[in-house]
Amino acid sequence: MRRNRRSGGSAEYGSVTVEGMVYRKSERVLKQLEGKREGIVAAARALILKGGFGEAPIAAVAKLAGVATGTVYRYFPSKADLLAEVVRQTSQHELDVIIAIARTRAAPDERFERAMRTFLSRAIRGYRLAYLLLIEPIDATVWQARIGYRRALAAVLADLIREAIADGTFREQDAEIVAAAVVGAMNENLIAVLSPDGPDPERSLDSLVDSLTTFCLAAVAR
Repeated sequence: MRRNRRSGGSAEYGSVTVEGMVYRKSERVLKQLEGKREGIVAAARALILKGGFGEAPIAAVAKLAGVATGTVYRYFPSKADLLAEVVRQTSQHELDVIIAIARTRAAPDERFERAMRTFLSRAIRGYRLAYLLLIEPIDATVWQARIGYRRALAAVLADLIREAIADGTFREQDAEIVAAAVVGAMNENLIAVLSPDGPDPERSLDSLVDSLTTFCLAAVAR
């Protein structure tokens, strides 16, 4: 393409400046790269939800995402890094549901109770997802992503506990320690009832949610 010059201006190719062309190309490429990365994560998530971590080898993820195996490794150095990203993104979605509850205008003790019931009910209803986020054996890299989810959930509950202490609904206590204990109690009881095939049909899951919520409220209330 012929190079044109204009007085006082930058070099141009036709009507598009070199600087502008580079900028738009970079923006477009960045969007393409991000879309490809998210496609890989989505493919891995679909395989994991179907059959667990063991059903998401890199070759299968690449095939489902429509990319080469080497492309997956360009974004994620190892399978563990990819699985950890799946856990981070999926847990963030679940955490956002609880954060939305925490930000409503209800009394803090009501928001605290609703947050617990919602967490437990969603885990039981979406048992495959809950098994992925809470229970399924994983390596250290993915475990750290899982721990991050628990800590973030505990932090949201701790804020609600502090609000309830401030308005006199809950007694004085260490909000962070109590919130971590509440998350531990919920997770431990979910471990007892969840499996890749779903909750034990012999267990009353509504009763489990009620009992755990009552227990946790009793631990913090006056």
